[in-house]
Amino acid sequence: MYDGWRLRSAAVVVAVVGLLAGACGSKGNDADAPTETPLETTASTDAAGIANVTPPGKVLRYGQPAFVPIQVEGRSGVIAVTIDKVAAGLPQDAAALQVAGGTPYYVTMTIQNTGAPPDLGSYEPDLFAVQDDGAQALSVNEPDDFPPCRDNGPEKLALGAHFTTCEVYLPSADHLVRSVEYVDSPGSKPITWH
Repeated sequence: MYDGWRLRSAAVVVAVVGLLAGACGSKGNDADAPTETPLETTASTDAAGIANVTPPGKVLRYGQPAFVPIQVEGRSGVIAVTIDKVAAGLPQDAAALQVAGGTPYYVTMTIQNTGAPPDLGSYEPDLFAVQDDGAQALSVNEPDDFPPCRDNGPEKLALGAHFTTCEVYLPSADHLVRSVEYVDSPGSKPITWH
């Protein structure tokens, strides 16, 4: 009787081992099948980096980056914008800028491609300079190779690459530029550097 019980136990063990081996084998075959687990991508696609966008209303110091969406002719992505400094120019610069007068302000910024197509065409977002009275300063188109404030915007920028550029703003008489803002869409709160 003892031998019969031992034989039956051995048969059960063999059967269980066989079932486990079969199950492992079938999992091995299923491993080649596609899974439904979503994968994160870091490729430079139109949707890359959207989750990292800096929220509207964020207040930053000069030198801190904001991650903002950018769109050019239906193509989009995300870039990092850092306002490096805001500096007052000289009154005599107004003649070279072809403006009537006043003191121009130079906004120097660094832009990095953190998730945009490398051939987007333009990587400079629309920024606003805000005066000490809360009004917007006038945006001025500086001439090419304007020494105090050079516009260096490239048409192509590899993922991870960056460049430094400058934009000119002219506040109203007796006012100065106090901060720089980026607004994602009409009605949304600005991201502000000061």
